[in-house]
Amino acid sequence: MRELVLDTETTGLDFLNGDRIVEIGIVELENHIQTGNYFHYYLNPEKDSSFEALKVHGFTREFLSDKLKFKDIADEFVEFIGDSKIIIHNASFDLGFINTELEKCNIEKINEASIIDTLVLAKNKFRGQSVSLDSLCRKYNIDIRDREIHGTGRLVRGRRARRCHQCRGRGQRSWCSGFAKSLRGRCRWRPPPSGPSGGGRLGPSQRRGRSLG
Repeated sequence: MRELVLDTETTGLDFLNGDRIVEIGIVELENHIQTGNYFHYYLNPEKDSSFEALKVHGFTREFLSDKLKFKDIADEFVEFIGDSKIIIHNASFDLGFINTELEKCNIEKINEASIIDTLVLAKNKFRGQSVSLDSLCRKYNIDIRDREIHGTGRLVRGRRARRCHQCRGRGQRSWCSGFAKSLRGRCRWRPPPSGPSGGGRLGPSQRRGRSLG
């Protein structure tokens, strides 16, 4: 069973008022285990990030100025996700941004039926408790000592995704492979850029740089 763990960074919180994606990363899982395949791009939003967003991801307009725009990678993105289930923590946020971008490209939006929202799952399982990603990692004994600021860890966080899947396999089945999305691990490793676009796709036969695992 193929599943995808997805995360984004944005210029701000409000896609309805013009905020846009500055980074997108997806890690592929097969039967809850990382395959080594991923999809990752920094994106030029053609605008400045808010001060608060900049504190989170650190991507300046200057850094992003030579990167591809979402429209340049839209077809590749749609091809990569296919009809797989997509695991997202706080899906309404990421999905709102992604579907806004797809609409601008005259591409069909992602169907919410294909989404596993681990924030919803976590709130149901841990009622009244913190369900931030760091809190959830601690609950599942997932090492977060290598955390840094967000950013480019987007896809590397699949390492924690895999470990959460493994936790699930040891008796956590009731709360779904979705919690793989502890993906937001704030890992230090950054994916190797393929040229000025600073992104791309990688398969097992093309693996380079440090392993996601």
